[in-house]
Order: sequence, then C-alpha cells, then structure tokens
Amino acid sequence: MSGTWTLEGDKPSVEVVIQADSLDTANDKRDEHLTGPDFFDTKQFPEISFKSNKVTKSGDGKYLLDGTLTLHGVGKPLTIELIKTGAGVNM
Repeated sequence: MSGTWTLEGDKPSVEVVIQADSLDTANDKRDEHLTGPDFFDTKQFPEISFKSNKVTKSGDGKYLLDGTLTLHGVGKPLTIELIKTGAGVNM
C-alpha cells in the first residue's frame, strides 16, 4: 500500500493505492480464491485506489474525504470518515 496525504493548508488531499494481490487473510486457499477472477481478479486489475476530490474538517482530528474509489477499473464516488487516533515521530 502506498499513498500521500495533506490534511492542512490550502489544498488538502488524500490518495491511496493498494496492490490487490497483497491481500492476506492468513489462509492461502482463501487468498487464492479472493485474488482470482471470481473476486478481485488481480491479474487484470492489479490496483485498488482512492483519490479525494474534497477534504472537509468535521471536528477535532476528524475529516470527511469525498473522492473516487476505483476497483476493477471502475470509479465510484465514496465518502470516508477519517479520525486521527494518534501521532508519533519516526514511526
């Protein structure tokens, strides 16, 4: 998984990309089925992504992310609530 986010400033944004074949349910047979053509079809669609188009602060350490979730090559609108639960240095 990789991504970038900026929640403060003039242009807050969030973008996340997940390699679909990184799925790990601790069961090899289940993982093989889920990454196969019946579900994620990771050979044809190797990435799942979310890209925000609007970030709104909704409270102390809370944000609403309006954006597009792309799965199987199809983008759909999605709103995600993001809640800051902690912070650290050199984590």
